Amino acid sequence: KNFNVGKDSPIKWEEASFLKHGVKLSVTSDFIKKASSLSLKEGSGFRGAKGIILTATSDALDEVKENEGKYSEIVLTEDTLENPLVYKKVLKK
Repeated sequence: KNFNVGKDSPIKWEEASFLKHGVKLSVTSDFIKKASSLSLKEGSGFRGAKGIILTATSDALDEVKENEGKYSEIVLTEDTLENPLVYKKVLKK
């Protein structure tokens, strides 16, 4: 499964949510690999993949909304999948 390809990709949906607040959402290749692995392990298909991505982005999106205009980019790593509070915040210059 590739989480980051196609218009129906869960990552693409979340990128659009962040862009509404002027923030770029990026994910590392390790994030993609681990999210794909988790989805395959669960055997839950697209719905499960969407849930994994929503869980990983929820806290970051809340922070972006609460701090409108503060960040230019949020970067999710494989660690974000273990703890959704762990992600890189890039401040606007």
